[in-house]
Amino acid sequence: MKLFIILFAILLTGCATNDYSGYIEAHKSTSKDLTVAEVACYNTITESIKSSDNTMKTAAIALMSQCKKQRPTIEAPKKNWLGF
Repeated sequence: MKLFIILFAILLTGCATNDYSGYIEAHKSTSKDLTVAEVACYNTITESIKSSDNTMKTAAIALMSQCKKQRPTIEAPKKNWLGF
């Protein structure tokens, strides 16, 4: 019986080590990086609109839709068979 309890405790301890903090940090990091990249793109287009002729302004406005970046999907840590 003691062996069963020890094995069960080890099983629960091993299953409870999902790295959710790393998962959250990855989301924060990618979100921050993509936001900075989008802002830089918009700033570049804004500066090119300020200092160019009408043809370039039209082209810059058309390029503005390409500044929006696709957010990557990060899979959550897998749950074990006990649901932890």
